[in-house]
Amino acid sequence: MFTNNDQDAVEEFFSRQQTAAKPSSIIDRKKIEGSKKVFEKFKTGITLCMESMGCISTKGVLYLGDSDYEMSYARKIGLETRLVTPNGDLVNETSIYGVES
Repeated sequence: MFTNNDQDAVEEFFSRQQTAAKPSSIIDRKKIEGSKKVFEKFKTGITLCMESMGCISTKGVLYLGDSDYEMSYARKIGLETRLVTPNGDLVNETSIYGVES
């Protein structure tokens, strides 16, 4: 999981959920030493995420995000993207980007 939130907050959130599913790795603003709104920090975070999953290429990597800058940055580094709402529901990207993904 790649987040602008603090790892402790994410872990607290998941500890209150009624599910066994939890991220195996959390890349937060402390690990990238800043905000993922800065492209170089975003790229660093994606690299750390990919390394934690054993990915050696961006091919086949899908990025789920809830903001325009995330979609732009992820595409810039070669990731396939899907825009989601803050609650995790898939958004039809046609209305935002003019193309069906």
